[in-house]
Amino acid sequence: MARQILVVDDDPVTLDALAETLRIKVADVEVAVCVSAQRAFEAVGFFNYDLAITYRGRCDGTAS
Repeated sequence: MARQILVVDDDPVTLDALAETLRIKVADVEVAVCVSAQRAFEAVGFFNYDLAITYRGRCDGTAS
């Protein structure tokens, strides 16, 4: 069974780069992405991820 990883970042370039790197470098993985903390909270309510990678600062979809 593939490992499930959730990646959360409000910068779409960073989000896409990290998700694509994980897909290329990690065997047997499925990567889901969220552009905001709110969407991430909604996602974990529906699915049980093995790992979540989040942005440590503000991740609310607004520039800091």
